[in-house]
Amino acid sequence: MVSISAVEYYSTSVTLRSQSVKHVTAARRLLRRYGIDFSESRLLEELLRLYLGFWQGHGPKPATLRRYNKDGQGYQIRPWYVNRVLHAAATQRAMHTGGSLSRMVDFAIRVYRRRFVESVLSAHRVVPVIARETWKKRYSLRRHPGAFFISYKSQTERNAGADLFWRMESEIIPKQGLSMEQILSFTRNSA
Repeated sequence: MVSISAVEYYSTSVTLRSQSVKHVTAARRLLRRYGIDFSESRLLEELLRLYLGFWQGHGPKPATLRRYNKDGQGYQIRPWYVNRVLHAAATQRAMHTGGSLSRMVDFAIRVYRRRFVESVLSAHRVVPVIARETWKKRYSLRRHPGAFFISYKSQTERNAGADLFWRMESEIIPKQGLSMEQILSFTRNSA
């Protein structure tokens, strides 16, 4: 299996609804108000991690990918620097669901943006204690999956003319119960 390094980043772009871009800007502005600065790429990356962590994956695999922005109006193309492991795992998930990476990120913005902002503001030391307690109360009302790593491996087993067989594996590994050595290993090799 080919292992992808988690310290490498991939330069790509995503097509987002204009409303989603406004939501990302508002979330960054709110975090910046408390002295926490996230780049747009980093925020999108964290939201995609949440999306992958909560994804259930039940249902049949579609025959083709669905188009996301057929008319192109009301959408913006945004540059995105994303962790290679996270990008590979998300692309695999997009192939499985028949969606696109842009659609997944757009969904993550709509659904997980508030959860992520609440989690950061409820735990960051820069946030004043009174505000932190308020954010902590809001965040405590949500379901929590716990901290996790996302691993990805791929392997081409046969590639001869019209005969191609490859395998991709993506796994969500909970941090709870791992030794310090395993955590350090996953930090280098996982998203």
